[in-house]
Amino acid sequence: MPKVFNQLSLEVEEYIREYIAVNHLQPGDKLPAERAFSTELGITRGTLRHGLELLISDGIIENRKNSGYYICPPKIDRELLYYCFPYKDQRLIQSGYRIIPIQAIPDRIQNIVNNILGPIKMEKSNTRRHLEYVNDTPISITYTFQEPVSQALIPYLFEMDTISEALTVTQSIRVIDADYAEPEIIGLLKLNPPDTLLLISNFVHYRNQIIGICLSICVGTRINLVTEIDLKNASDGA
Repeated sequence: MPKVFNQLSLEVEEYIREYIAVNHLQPGDKLPAERAFSTELGITRGTLRHGLELLISDGIIENRKNSGYYICPPKIDRELLYYCFPYKDQRLIQSGYRIIPIQAIPDRIQNIVNNILGPIKMEKSNTRRHLEYVNDTPISITYTFQEPVSQALIPYLFEMDTISEALTVTQSIRVIDADYAEPEIIGLLKLNPPDTLLLISNFVHYRNQIIGICLSICVGTRINLVTEIDLKNASDGA
């Protein structure tokens, strides 16, 4: 007997999750084609698509163009507090974190750094550009810039796994408009609509001066940004 729905996408989403679990589908496995799936559920293909889009936005499935819907690998946990210091993040390292150097810097990224460091310091900064992976999944493109004078004091700022208490970090996160994603970025990150992109900006301070900038274009549908808060200490300080 077909399952009865009241045409709400959330119910469709829940059924698809149940279908994945009952059928023991694994990352890389394909869901039924839309026509067959919607017939099985007794709903319109439009309603089915709304449910599928919710799962895509949660990073559970992906839509491969002209191929269909596939189960995604589990989302990767990344420590938000140490986002610009990945080698401090043991969960990330143990998940199979690796980087591949790239060449290009988008104009908008370069403009942000120019506005903060200035063109001369930007030119002399220790600049790193790399594509970040966990195993075979690209998770972000990250650009780091270290102010020239500080390089003698802290030679490998963004590669440290022990962070000095003299350093502080200010951070901002915003969703990037789809128009921001240049073709090269789409290709490097292997994006599929409706993958979401975040611009995660970290500014590293030493004695109230910015000595480093980390700008990361992150695939929000592939990462869980997590942080551990000591509730006891937080309540003590209230």
